[in-house]
Amino acid sequence: MDIATLAGIFVGGLMVFLTVFKSEGLAGFKPFMNMEAIFIVLGGTFCALLVNYPLSQVFGVIPSP
Repeated sequence: MDIATLAGIFVGGLMVFLTVFKSEGLAGFKPFMNMEAIFIVLGGTFCALLVNYPLSQVFGVIPSP
């Protein structure tokens, strides 16, 4: 993974955080903090990962003892 990819993800996340914080303060994050949204995002991400890569490669990332 390129360092520019990590920097782009970090800066993008920071911009979203600062935008919400500037407009509403910490209370502005309350609508974003719910379990349904977390399950949809993480579940969708995992399912997209399974569609794009074989199962052996997905679980090959985890080192075996």
